[in-house]
This record gives sequence, structure tokens and C-alpha cells, in this order.
Amino acid sequence: MNFAKIPEQIWRPVELDLKISQKGLVLVLVPLFFGVIFFTSLAFLLGQAESDVWKESDARMVVTRVNGIGRHFINASQSLFRYTLTKNRDIREQFEQETEAIIADVETIRELSIDHPWQIPNIEKMERLANDGLRMFETVLQLVEQPDRIALTHNAVNYEKDITELLDRLSYIARQIVESEQEQLNKTILSSSKMRELAVNWLYAAAVCNVLLVFSMAMLFSKGITQRLSTLVENSNRLAGRRELLQPLKGKDEIATVDHVFHEMAETLADLARRERAVVDNAVDVICSVDANGRFLSVNQASIKAWGYEADELVGQKVSNLVIEEDRDRTISTIKEMIGSTESKFIENRILCKDESVVEALWSATWSAKEEAFFCVVHDITQRKEVERIKQEFLSMVSHDLRTPLTSIQFSLAIILEQSKDKLPVEVVEELEAAERNSDNLITLISRLLDVEKIESGKLELDLDQMKVADLINRARDAVAPFASRHGVGINFGKTDLRTTADEDRLLQVLVNLLSNAIKFSPKGGQVTLEVRQEPEWLEFAVIDQGPGIPEDYKDAIFDRFQQVKMSKYKRKGGTGLGLAICRAIVLAHSGQIGVRSKEGEGSTFWFRIPCLNGASLAEKQASG
Repeated sequence: MNFAKIPEQIWRPVELDLKISQKGLVLVLVPLFFGVIFFTSLAFLLGQAESDVWKESDARMVVTRVNGIGRHFINASQSLFRYTLTKNRDIREQFEQETEAIIADVETIRELSIDHPWQIPNIEKMERLANDGLRMFETVLQLVEQPDRIALTHNAVNYEKDITELLDRLSYIARQIVESEQEQLNKTILSSSKMRELAVNWLYAAAVCNVLLVFSMAMLFSKGITQRLSTLVENSNRLAGRRELLQPLKGKDEIATVDHVFHEMAETLADLARRERAVVDNAVDVICSVDANGRFLSVNQASIKAWGYEADELVGQKVSNLVIEEDRDRTISTIKEMIGSTESKFIENRILCKDESVVEALWSATWSAKEEAFFCVVHDITQRKEVERIKQEFLSMVSHDLRTPLTSIQFSLAIILEQSKDKLPVEVVEELEAAERNSDNLITLISRLLDVEKIESGKLELDLDQMKVADLINRARDAVAPFASRHGVGINFGKTDLRTTADEDRLLQVLVNLLSNAIKFSPKGGQVTLEVRQEPEWLEFAVIDQGPGIPEDYKDAIFDRFQQVKMSKYKRKGGTGLGLAICRAIVLAHSGQIGVRSKEGEGSTFWFRIPCLNGASLAEKQASG
């Protein structure tokens, strides 16, 4: 027969569609099942062998007891004969011991006959003979104890003959029993030997079969698992190499489930990669990777629009080739310093485009130790730089071309009002005063714009020195007194002899702003209070007004630039929205805190606190904070 022609599906091992846990259970239960069969059979064989041993022991016991009965009868006869002659009590005791031994042996043989049914007739005969003999001994013993020696002598010959005949018959029965037991014993010994040999052979066979069974099933189980696991490993390698995965595994076990999830994950990753590629390719910023030597490894398509270079033109080139000569050395040294760093770094330089134009660029780069490369996002900041330049020109113009003339105008108006107020018509005086106020407002606005610029650029510097808080309060009172008088608002200033280290002019700016706001929003006839109190680590200033209060939603926002409460009763008061932002910047520069406590309709308390430190300590805290 040609087995090669047999279809594969016929001889191929059947694969059970089971879970791994179920396969493992089968791997355990099948050997266990056969092991139970093997050891049950072995236990049966050992039980048979043990039964044969007990039979052998019983047979030997029967033989021993049968022989013992004959021996005890002879000994009892001899003891009885000697006692008849001597009447010695010791000899009688020996006689009684022998008769008791006969009774015990007969009883033992009767019990053993239960397991020896073929011996029951002979054993019953022996038991009757033994009982007859014991009765004869008893009769003779009674005659011996009587004083009539003639009767004893007359009957002694008859009893001796009867006892001799009984011993012969007992000996005959004993031989029959012994021969039968010996024959049965030989059979038992032979059966026991065969049973032990069979048990040993069965044990070896069971051990070999069990080992082969376990090994075979383990091999099948292992082969099924390892082959399927190797498929998972191969798919992992293929996924890492961006190659097509193998066909999904069939079945419902855990490995097939993992493989199915793995395929779904691969599809998801591929979809994410496509989306990521689309995002990268369509990004406005240039996204690239650069090796440790500063060469481009990959570049997205944004390089065409940003620099005029195709991505393929840049791959392999050094970044320094695109940077203008003035920024080249700084860029190269920064790249070298960033190798091994775990933090993102920023580099500003100028890129020479393909059309010879120059682009201002901000590089955000992160070093990957695993890839040994930088991942960079390059943002075009040319427009931002241009806006900054225009802003600086505007601020310079505001500072020199507006503030100086406005200051001169304000000074001139003040002189005119001071010298000619009584000579001019009331309408003219009112117009001049309005012009002076407007010029003062414009100068204040310009000063605040310049202060905001200093804050944004980090150029806000403090002139720290020891100061008396009372002097600061007096200067603030003098500054806002006319403004309070015009609004019909009273001002209460507490007295204090405290000292601290701070920039007095900047703190004056904060107090004047807070007091002006409090006066502006207080009703006519209201009161504004300035309180100063010292805590263990802080010196706190609090400006309390009787205004409309601050809504809860605006308590944090009002300290931001150009933020005002957007309600009609606040809007009519005017303002630039810069004062509180400047106050916060000045207080934070002192390592302090600022805030407001208010309930709408119940007035507000604007407070700020600065550390109670000497000049050196404040400078150290400012540097560390």
C-alpha cells in the first residue's frame, strides 16, 4: 500500500480547538487517567500477592497447630502415666498445661478452618478425636485420684489401649491435614511467586508507558504552543521591520486571541502611521530628525515651502550648511552640548534658503538616546521677529516722540493755570484744566505701556534699600489727595513706625494705583482706608474701599493685562486695564503676593504683602525665585 497517496487530512494529527488551559488540563488528566488504571491494577496484583502470603501463613499455622495437637497428646499421656506412679503435683501441672495447649490448638484450627473449607471434614474429625482423648484423660485422672488401686490397675490396660488407638487415628488425620495443607501451600507459594513477578512486570510496563505517554503528550502540547508562539514572534519581527504579517492563527485559544489582537494592533498602528505621516507631511513647520553629527536623517515636505529644498536634497546634509555663517558656530556647539540631554532645547538661528533669502528659525530639539538622534520641529519666526522690531520702534517712538512733548505741554499748561488762572475766563480755565488732565492721562498711559514692556522683556529692576513705611504712606497720600478731593472721597491712613527693605518708588507706584482705583470706584462721601500690619514673615498693605465690589468671576482675571470688569457700573469709570497687571509684576518682583477680598455690593479690599527681610535676604530670595 502506498501511504504517500493518502491525503494529508487523513493521517495528520487531529488538532483540538481548545484553549491553552483546556489543553493543559488534558495534558494532566490523560496521564493521570492511565496512571490511575495502572496503579489500580498494580494495587489489585499486590492485594492478590498479599492474600497469597496470608494463605501461606495460615497454612503453615494449620500445620503447626495440627502437629502441636499430636505432640501435646503424647506429652499429656506421658505426664499422666508418671503422675499415676508418683502422684507428683508438678507432673500434674505439666499434664494440665498440655491439655490446655490441646484445647487452644483445637480452637485455633477451628478458626483457621473458615478460610480452609476443604479441610473442615478432617478438622472436625480431629476435633472429635481430641475431645475424646481429653475425656479419656479426665477419666484416668479421676481413677488415679481414687484410693482403689485395684480398679485403676484393672482399667489402666484398657485405657492405655484406647489412648494408643486414639493417637494412631489422630496421627492419621493429622497426616491427611498436613499433606492437604502442604499441597495447598505449594500452590499458594507458586501463585504468590507468579503474582509478584506479574506485579513487578506490570510496574515496569506502567512506568514505561506512563513516561512515553507523558513525553508524547508534552511534545504534542509543546509543539503546538511553540509553533504558535513562534508565529507571534515572527509577526513581532515583521511589524518592527514594517513587513506584511503572517496569516492569522486559527483556533479559539489564548494564543490565537493574542494573534488576532496583534493583527488589529498592527492595523491600528499602520493607520496611525499613515495619519502621522499625513500630519507631518502637511505640517507648516519643518519636522526633521538629525544625527549626532548634525546631518539630516529625515525631513518632511514642509521644507519645500519653508526653505525651498526638497526633502531628498536635505537628507545627508549637515544642518550647519543651511545656517548663515554668523550663527553657524553657535548652532554646532549647541548641538554638541545637547547630546545626552533628556530635556528639550531651543535654538534660534537664521537659515539661508535655496533662493538666497534668509529665514529666522526657532528649533525645538529633543535628543533620543535610543535612536541616537535629535527630533526637531523648526518654526519660522521671521514674522515674529519683524513684529518685535516694529514694536521696539513703536515703543522708542512713544518714549521719545510722544512722552517728551506731552510732558512739555503738561508743564506749560500748569504754568499758564498757575499764573493766569484769575485773568482768564472760566470757560478757558476749564478747557485748560481738561487739557492738563488729558495730557496727564496720556503720560500715565505711556508710562504704563513702557512698564509693561519692561516686565515682558524681564528688564524690570528693583532699587532695594532700607525704607520707612511711614514715608511711603505719606508720599502715597500726597499723590492721591487732590484726586480724592475732586471725587469727594475721604482717605484714612494708619500710623506706623515699621521699616523694611524694598524699592520705595515701585511700592509707591503700587499704592497710588490701588488707592486711585479705590477712590475712583467709591461713592461720593465714601471712605478709603489704607492699613499696614506686620506678620511673622510678611509686611501686608491693604486698601479698603466702599465701592460696588468685584464679582467672583473677575477676582483673578483683573490682575491680567487689559482686563476690566465688563459691567456698566465699572465701564464708566475708564482705565487702561494695565494698572493692576503692573502692580502684580512689581509685587512678584519683591517675592511677594497680591490679591483681592470682595463681595459684590459690599466693597473690596486689595492687598499685597512683601517679605520682612533685610536687603541681602530679599536679593537672595528674588534671585532664587
